Order: sequence, then C-alpha cells, then structure tokens
Amino acid sequence: MSTGGAKCWGSNQYGQLGDGTTDQRTTPVVVAALPLSSRISAGSYHTCTRSTLGAAYCWGGNNVGQLGNGTTIDSLSPVTAVGFVEDVVAGDQHTCAITGAALIKCWGFNYLGQLGDGTTVDAQTPVALPGPTAVTKVAAGAAHTCAIQSSGTIKCWGGNFAGRLGNGTTTDSLTPAAVSNITTAASIDVSTEHSCAVLESGTVMCWGNNREGRLGTGTTTSASVPTQVLTS
Repeated sequence: MSTGGAKCWGSNQYGQLGDGTTDQRTTPVVVAALPLSSRISAGSYHTCTRSTLGAAYCWGGNNVGQLGNGTTIDSLSPVTAVGFVEDVVAGDQHTCAITGAALIKCWGFNYLGQLGDGTTVDAQTPVALPGPTAVTKVAAGAAHTCAIQSSGTIKCWGGNFAGRLGNGTTTDSLTPAAVSNITTAASIDVSTEHSCAVLESGTVMCWGNNREGRLGTGTTTSASVPTQVLTS
C-alpha cells in the first residue's frame, strides 16, 4: 500500500495472509504487525516482504523452513528472516533474497537444489551461495531459481526438467549455472517449469517446458536454451 502496509486475500490455510488467522478471505485484509514495507512476494503457502528499512519478513506455511526463522512452525503473522536485503522473492516452498552486498541467500525447500548451495538439504535459515555476484534481480519458481548479474548475464540453479535452467542441458544443478546466449538481461521471471527474460532491447526470451506453447515460439517444443518469443 502507499502507506507501507500490506493487504492480502484468498486461501489462508497456513496463515499466508498474515492477519493472525487461518480464515479464508474473499476481500483484502491487513497483514498484522508488519513493519512498513516496499516490496511483497507470494509463494504457494507463504508470503514475504522487504521492509522500508531493508529487513525481510515472511509468514504462512513453514514446513520446510521457507520463512527463514530457524523453525518449521507455521506463522500467522510476519517473522524476521534476514536483517538487511535489497529484495526478497518467495518461490513455491523456498525463498531467496539479494543481500546488501548484491549476493544471494536462500532458504526453505531444496529437494532439487533450488537453494543453490551445492546440496539438497532444506535450510531453515538463509544460506549463502557461492555465486552469482553483483546480482540485480532474482526470481524463484517451484524447483529452480534464477538471478541477473550487473553484467546482464543470468545464472539459474535447481531442477532442470525440460531445460528450465537454460544452459543447454536437462541436468539439475545444485549451484548456479550460466544461462546460454544472454548477456543483456534487464528482468527475469520464472514459473514452475519455464523461465523468461526481457533483454535491454525489449526482446523477450523464454526457455524450458513448452507445453501449451508457454514459450511463445510458435511451437510446443521445449527449449533448453533461450528462444525468442514471437511478437507477430
């Protein structure tokens, strides 16, 4: 909200609306006891914000540590995950943040390496990655994560079904791996099984599972390297 508060609505089975209850809401409700915030991101069962002072707060489902507070206990109201971050994003059941040093920390579910720390061990508190560095943007999906570096290159890690990491293979990667053939990325977003980036030129590139034509290439053939979205 323009006031720095947050409102949420919808399913609330695990407290992901942050209003202190597990009641479903069909209209927006205020997130309780939330410090003034500038960014918000919603996962499947948890939600996170970055406060205006830079701290990351999360609430909701916490069965694999996705709230980052050292427990696996759900929280109906915001809890502190990281003391200072530039941005925070909630994936399906994991969370990642850009630190003040432009590095990445992640926590939560890690069954396919989506935390990027070289293991498949879940983390209840933030873990540091060996890279990427000079990160400007990060995006978290169900089982993979991607980040843009200041150079315009992208690195992705985690599950690589149908090539969603964009490195020309379908092999999972427990640490960040470079996305092929992109050097001028401006923004990125990832979904369950595919990823897309907007280049500085405005061109959109997508890769991964192309079921139902989600890559926008005019086919339903999956791509393990970035492929340009057709615009006409």
